[in-house]
Amino acid sequence: MTKVITVCNQKGGVGKTTMTMSLASLWHHQGKSVVIVDTDRQQSATKWEQRSETFPVPVTPILPDQLKTFASAVRKRAEGADIVLVDTPPTLAGDTVTIACFVADLVLVPIKPDALHIDALEEFRGFLDEANAKRAKLEMDPLNVRLVVNMMPNRKAARLVVEKLEELTGLAALTNRIGDRSDFQLAALNRAGLVEVSAATSPAYKELVALASEIEESL
Repeated sequence: MTKVITVCNQKGGVGKTTMTMSLASLWHHQGKSVVIVDTDRQQSATKWEQRSETFPVPVTPILPDQLKTFASAVRKRAEGADIVLVDTPPTLAGDTVTIACFVADLVLVPIKPDALHIDALEEFRGFLDEANAKRAKLEMDPLNVRLVVNMMPNRKAARLVVEKLEELTGLAALTNRIGDRSDFQLAALNRAGLVEVSAATSPAYKELVALASEIEESL
């Protein structure tokens, strides 16, 4: 059965698109069928794929308008796929992120370990409460949400951030985190997946593999 993962955070600069593209490329190289849906009007994921000669995962731009039509479009695009990754815009304005979350089996929220991003996530908590209230009226389960610490400067900082985040939001954070690694910047510059620019023995590669495995367990 196809699993849909929506990657979102209303604050820019948390590495949503880089994480989306890196996970997609990794799963592809692990033998899974993966597609990416780009709901951001800036179309960062779409441009990444279009400007690359090697990126192995197709990207489809779909701008959500109504839940029914968006869900139908995602299902059509997902036919035969193991995983669909939905990249979202850095805003909660409009219905785009709400609709993208509604179709998800897992909502993945990248977060940088600093005070400004923690403050922004308090607003995101309110958004999730509203989304879950709508789901309850439709007799749907609450959203399956996991935080993931990205661009982690050191393990102590990540631990303190996770403790604060879980205290403020009541949301669970994944155990595996992504460090502030230059390999991810290199992948973005080259419009490539991390696995295409980083050795399998590198810390960045190992962190991504561990994170991807935990994400699959959370679905």
